[in-house]
Amino acid sequence: MRVWLDPQKVAQRNLTASEIVTSIQEQNIQVAAGAVGAAPSSPGTAVQLTINAQGRLKTVDEFRNIVLKTSPNGAVTHLRDVARVELSAAEYGLRALLDNKPAVSLAIYQLPGANALEISDQIRAALKDLSADFPPGLDYRLIYDPTRFVKSSIQAVIETLLEAIALVVVVVIVFLQSWRTAIIPLIAVPVSIIGTFALLLAFGFSINALSLFGMVLAIGIVVDDAIVVVENVERNIASGLTPRTPPQGQHAGCLCGSSGSHGGYGNVVPAGFIPMQDKEYLVTIAQLPNGASLDRTEEVIRQMSEIVMKQPGAAHAVGFPGMSVNGFMNSSSAGIVFVPLKPLSERTSKDESAAAIVASLNQKFASIKGAYVAAFPPPPILGLGTLGGFKMQLEDQGSLGYEELNKAAQAFMAKAAVTPELGGSLTNYQINFPQLNVELDRVKAKQLGVSVTDVFKTMQVYLGSLYVNDFNSFGRVYQVRVQADAPFRQRADDILQLKTRNDRGEMVPLSSLVRITPTYGPDMVVRYNGYTAADINGGPAPGYSSGQAQAAAERIAAEVLPQGVKFEWTELTYQKGFGR
Repeated sequence: MRVWLDPQKVAQRNLTASEIVTSIQEQNIQVAAGAVGAAPSSPGTAVQLTINAQGRLKTVDEFRNIVLKTSPNGAVTHLRDVARVELSAAEYGLRALLDNKPAVSLAIYQLPGANALEISDQIRAALKDLSADFPPGLDYRLIYDPTRFVKSSIQAVIETLLEAIALVVVVVIVFLQSWRTAIIPLIAVPVSIIGTFALLLAFGFSINALSLFGMVLAIGIVVDDAIVVVENVERNIASGLTPRTPPQGQHAGCLCGSSGSHGGYGNVVPAGFIPMQDKEYLVTIAQLPNGASLDRTEEVIRQMSEIVMKQPGAAHAVGFPGMSVNGFMNSSSAGIVFVPLKPLSERTSKDESAAAIVASLNQKFASIKGAYVAAFPPPPILGLGTLGGFKMQLEDQGSLGYEELNKAAQAFMAKAAVTPELGGSLTNYQINFPQLNVELDRVKAKQLGVSVTDVFKTMQVYLGSLYVNDFNSFGRVYQVRVQADAPFRQRADDILQLKTRNDRGEMVPLSSLVRITPTYGPDMVVRYNGYTAADINGGPAPGYSSGQAQAAAERIAAEVLPQGVKFEWTELTYQKGFGR
């Protein structure tokens, strides 16, 4: 329930913002009035009656009729006389668009131990039932379903298993010409698969994209081993060797192979953790100049969505003006457009791969003026990060302040821009957001008889969207919020026009008590492991691995970070440290 105050009308009726809040609290309350005749009662009481009394208001009209003030001549001031009341949104800092149309976005996460395939089927059934009650013009779309990968992985296991069986039969029969010999690997493959599932169940593993991917690899290894072992056994028998002799001659080969892989192969091939994968969606971000309004951000997001909707291989454009990629927090000058891609089976062209679409979008986004816009692949493992590549946090462990931390972040990015192993870097840490500093003359406030608490409460109510209490509607509990209407909080001078009452009953404008000066500061402050932190996102340049990019970032940090600023890896790069 939104109460949009008109500060001029409030002052004309000799009211204050605090008094309006108090009136709402007094007349919108939870009432438990009790009962007549309830135990313990007098002997002979025959009836018990519950008392119903409306305390908590329900409708817009009931809130409009809240009494704020009465006069000796009988005049009554209602809330509707000084405010506009409507049932509206609780938050206005974030918007959602689907293909540039207004939307409500729902993200559904499964609980630990739940079956993702069953949840997907239940969600589809629930949406089908709910859509029967949708009003005309409202429809729903399932934009992204990660269970498609699980289903495709299961299908891949089945196909690989059938192909492996056929391959074993053909290879063994053609080259060894023995049905008896072919039976051994044909039995070994399903027995190994059944044993693998038994161990997965015993150790609490789930059937997911990673475990099924490992299953596909394991089938190939089992088939190869079965064929090679059977072939070698036949060869050794034909050579007249005893069962003990052939294994004894293979020790040297095993030692040479293992030593070579650790000493030579590992130094030649670039290191990495998990390769980037086509997850059938991309993340595109927009960062406008600090302090840009949400309307300006939405305009850029709509331009990005138009480009995405024309991109071959892209299925939809899901835009969120007001959402920062840094922890998905609200920021009026930031926005995100998620790009669900068409299924891999429909993207047969080389230009429709995820990497090609990222490159194409970044080229087209260059035409958007007034904002930094870029496209990124998602992390290879859902839930471990927001973007692909690496992420580190620069920590102000020496309490150097926002300025020094920003200098360290900018120095790191400048060095990263000329480092060949890195394909670019960005940070969401900004300290130059335009702000207003309000200085209260406390001595003058005391001289004029104005309470310091009333001054700040007036600003909080008019400018800060104050939560008052709750009301019931549609079978649920919602909030009541009070704030000045939009035309009365557009400029810095509007603050000076606000008024409060002194102890003599006079209305005093804030212009006589406060001084406003423009300043700059951070829009949001992120703390990582207890320290003020600046995030650094980056990725490898073409031709370099993630391990090489990480090593380059560590080298840059050692060169440019000042004393008192340290770094820590986070998200997927942090997990890589456990795999070394």
